[in-house]
Amino acid sequence: MDAVYVALEIGADSLRSTIATLRTIGFVGASVTMPYKEFALELCDESSDTARALGSVNTLVPLADGRLRGESTDGAGCVGALRESGTDPSGRRCVVVGAGATARACVIGLAQAGAEWIGVLNRTPERALSAAALAPGIAHVASTDDIEACDIIVHTTPAGMGDS
Repeated sequence: MDAVYVALEIGADSLRSTIATLRTIGFVGASVTMPYKEFALELCDESSDTARALGSVNTLVPLADGRLRGESTDGAGCVGALRESGTDPSGRRCVVVGAGATARACVIGLAQAGAEWIGVLNRTPERALSAAALAPGIAHVASTDDIEACDIIVHTTPAGMGDS
């Protein structure tokens, strides 16, 4: 494939114009990172069921008719990375640390992969409850006590991401 992946550092005030420009230059896809995942969904012409359930996208795909499709691949990426490292979440107890867009995607991905129990641990209990609600009966608001009994910890907070 003859392609180039270019990182663009933009501000929130220029996301709309950046996506409009991408539509005109024949791009084949784009990644969206925090904190723009939720706003990027609003700028898409269509989106996957998962993206709508999450209220966010991390991947933009131009369609042949000129429209823009938003996808969320974070959950599949989380599960894929676990499996690639030799850890299958099926039947396992998992704790997801964080409750933002990536955490919510991981909750759905882990539930779809057959996790037995998913705890969502976040500073804000209301956000943890909202993330847990994406996988009813499987995901719950967690406490730090739940970490000892879990098999897998998925960390999704911005801690350690440089300037975050």
